[in-house]
Amino acid sequence: MVVPKVIEFGLKVLMYRPLFKNYYSLALTYALYRLRLIKNRDVSIKCFDNSEMRINLHVIGSVIYSYLIDRINSIDCRNGILRTINGSLIPIDEYLVGSDGIGSALRNNWVYDFTNKYWFKDGIKFKHIYGPIVEIFDEEPYGSVDVRGRVVVDVGGFVGDSSIYFALRGARRVYAIEPHPGAYQEMLENIKLNNMQDK
Repeated sequence: MVVPKVIEFGLKVLMYRPLFKNYYSLALTYALYRLRLIKNRDVSIKCFDNSEMRINLHVIGSVIYSYLIDRINSIDCRNGILRTINGSLIPIDEYLVGSDGIGSALRNNWVYDFTNKYWFKDGIKFKHIYGPIVEIFDEEPYGSVDVRGRVVVDVGGFVGDSSIYFALRGARRVYAIEPHPGAYQEMLENIKLNNMQDK
């Protein structure tokens, strides 16, 4: 049920020091959005250096949640950058793309390479981070599947997460099928990032 979660969220917000100048009012606005009392819209964040930036309410919820679970510790409105607890930087635009996966990615020690603009961990690279990537590589639901020397067909390849996983686990060749043009394009970029074009 949404109401108890919103109340829990509100209590956590009150216990933390503000992340930005209008932290409390935006947290309240986000809570009203979650209760479906207002529609999703862009809002303005006011940082402590008096700079401002516009951001979507859904994204502000993800940012505040990441702050509450000690994954980020500051925000730079002027440059649109979040600083994580371990000191790495994440463009806030990444929350527009993969907000569902960023919190779990940070919790599992994925890092955003600000220079080359990709997420990485243990030599694996992805243009953007999503929940399924973290699930495949950190929870390893396919860990017991022996693909060494075999041909794998990955139907619904998304951005190449499981395809890259199988290639790293020794598959001789992986055929990934993805009907969504955007996901398909990103899959090709991720395959290239990981130098797996020959697999």
